[in-house]
Amino acid sequence: MAIICKKYIELLLDKNYLSKHSALQALLSCCDSDDQYDIVGVLLEIGGAAALPELSQLATSSDVLIRGYVARALGKIGGSSALDTLSKMMNDEEEEDVQRDVAYAIHKIEDRGYNEVINE
Repeated sequence: MAIICKKYIELLLDKNYLSKHSALQALLSCCDSDDQYDIVGVLLEIGGAAALPELSQLATSSDVLIRGYVARALGKIGGSSALDTLSKMMNDEEEEDVQRDVAYAIHKIEDRGYNEVINE
């Protein structure tokens, strides 16, 4: 992870790179799939709903595991923005495992909303 941090800092200092890419894209370009998986976890843990834009970017990752983890993270966060991203993922996704993660996340959010209405 220290090597990644060094590469990331180098990219952040490269003004030409940052003028064309977001900080998240810079970080992800330094990472392999395992580290990207960790980044999703950190975004969920630290950012919560504030991390939705970054998680939405990761929803189109070329890595199947990352997309599945993003779907599960969006299900934990909830809300209409997460549902919008999950709906788009469901329409675009071809992998059955990720489709299952997306469907479960959507169900989880919708069920939570239903229970909040019932408990009011």
